[in-house]
Amino acid sequence: MKNATVIAICVLISAGAALADWDVNDPFKYVQMPDKTPTGMDVKAGIERPFDPLQDGVRKMLADDFPCQQRGPITDIHIWGSWKNDDLPVQESGGGTQIADPGNAAFYLGIWTDIPAITDPGSGQVLEPSRPGQLLREFYFQPGEYIVDSVPAFQGDEDWYNPNTSEFSDNNHQNAYLYNFFIDEADAFVQEGPDATGAPTIYWLSVDVDVLDLYDRAEFGWKTRDPNPNNPGGGHFLDDAAYMDATWEPDGTGSGQWNWTDTWNELRYPDQHEFQGDSIDLAFVITPEPATMTLLAIGGLALLRRRRK
Repeated sequence: MKNATVIAICVLISAGAALADWDVNDPFKYVQMPDKTPTGMDVKAGIERPFDPLQDGVRKMLADDFPCQQRGPITDIHIWGSWKNDDLPVQESGGGTQIADPGNAAFYLGIWTDIPAITDPGSGQVLEPSRPGQLLREFYFQPGEYIVDSVPAFQGDEDWYNPNTSEFSDNNHQNAYLYNFFIDEADAFVQEGPDATGAPTIYWLSVDVDVLDLYDRAEFGWKTRDPNPNNPGGGHFLDDAAYMDATWEPDGTGSGQWNWTDTWNELRYPDQHEFQGDSIDLAFVITPEPATMTLLAIGGLALLRRRRK
């Protein structure tokens, strides 16, 4: 019985640890691991810098598709990202000290339906790539409402890419961070699981970001997936990642509004990259909610008790 209690406590500790950085040994519902080699690249998300609210501007939302194999709430999302030139956004602390921190940003995460690709029945050529359809749920996280460690999740030469301007910078930065977002189960989106044929339901995860930088220079990028299918969490799933733009409509007073184009563009590696023209996937994890980990611990303890009898 003592051993059973120790096991249960260990699992419960793991459940508490779920509200922190995701670890490769943690369970997951779906994972696309990041490319940690020099072919790894970050795709810009958010507002073009510098941004002048009195002028037109552009912001970018990125999205990638994922399969749902089992019905249940999505309460736990993690993404890998970096900052162009390793320039972190700067904010002032309560004491007036300027602090550069990867957490000086607000994130919008969205869950979308899937619009399948349209292909030519004869040639099999893709006439129109798949893309997000209807926005099902959106979640907004301000600084302090998610977890990101100031210590990089990993380091190494990584590229930078802005698909709007075709800007590509080889070996642009070194530091990559893991962003951990937790959603209360009462507010969670419940994914449907397989369809009537047993095929997984396809959803899209979108990421948009407001960078909070006193110097208006920091730019966030979502990291590409490990392209090697022989590595856990590597390879390619279904269709290309995508991006959608919004244009700023100023009102002449320093304010205004963003108008999304509702047009999604597929993401492929740029000409200057080693994977020129190949499909881009982005790195993220959807994991079991912490409550599930607790139930697993309780269930495991109950099972051990029954066996003890």
